Amino acid sequence: MSGVTETPTSHHVRQGPRKRSAELTVADFTTLVRIPTKPATFRAFTADEEAEARSFAEENGGTVVPLPLPMPEGYPPAY
Repeated sequence: MSGVTETPTSHHVRQGPRKRSAELTVADFTTLVRIPTKPATFRAFTADEEAEARSFAEENGGTVVPLPLPMPEGYPPAY
């Protein structure tokens, strides 16, 4: 008997990265959208994609989080 199930579950979904025309670095992302009902589901957007980020959040019941996030208390400042 095989341990592999034929029915996909909602616990894991793999989505490949979007195709963007320009090379981007982590510093280029200004917005993160989190989906509260699916903690592992999030998408990052650039400043030019802000309208798309808000639309994605609205369609999926998500939260728009501006980036960069502040450092948690207790961490030394980065220089």
